Amino acid sequence: MPIPRGWARAGSLARVACAACLIHVACAACGCAAPGGGSLAEGTLVGPRFPAGAQQALSGTPCERFFPLVDDAVYRYMISGSAGETGVVVARVRREGALVGELRLGAGSRRFAYRPDGVVLAQTGTYVLREPLVVGRAWQGEHGGQARIVEVGVTATVPAGQLSGCIRTAEMAEGRPGEEPMRYVSTYCPEVGLTVLEASDGEHHEKAELSSYGPPVDIGPDGVSRIQAPPP
Repeated sequence: MPIPRGWARAGSLARVACAACLIHVACAACGCAAPGGGSLAEGTLVGPRFPAGAQQALSGTPCERFFPLVDDAVYRYMISGSAGETGVVVARVRREGALVGELRLGAGSRRFAYRPDGVVLAQTGTYVLREPLVVGRAWQGEHGGQARIVEVGVTATVPAGQLSGCIRTAEMAEGRPGEEPMRYVSTYCPEVGLTVLEASDGEHHEKAELSSYGPPVDIGPDGVSRIQAPPP
């Protein structure tokens, strides 16, 4: 059987892990060591409880609600594959201004820009989400196929907890001759961002699910995590 395009490009877990952060580089190459972020018990939602001063620079665009880039936020994803592979990948946000920010994964990064009608990859102008956020809205996707909003009002249940009011998109990317097409399904939740990413070629299936998100956690010498609390 021909090797599916995604597996040949970056390796199965690495491909989905980095796609979950929209950064297509192999985790082994960029180093997926966690830069911060605490662990969390399954079923307990950890939201953006950011320390004083770490306020989000709002773009004023509707899509930012589903793709927030809060400076210094840490996202942790659990990765699983149909062949039994598992892993963890951590991404960190750097907000450069009201309209620009980036996700960092080890040595790799990907910059995003907010436009009045959506969120784009800053380097190429390719849309990640595009207004209006209604079923059937379509655009040229990051992987070369047509991306489309397929569901709204979705409830996503992930290790981080249960989130409602989410948007789900799908993109089918054609393979090279002899290769199976890849289908990417992404779920974006309000005030959180990318919560689930699934990739499959009809035979293999892999998934990245959000397990925690929020400000970085400082573990003191006594083993106690400390996050600066806002003033009373």
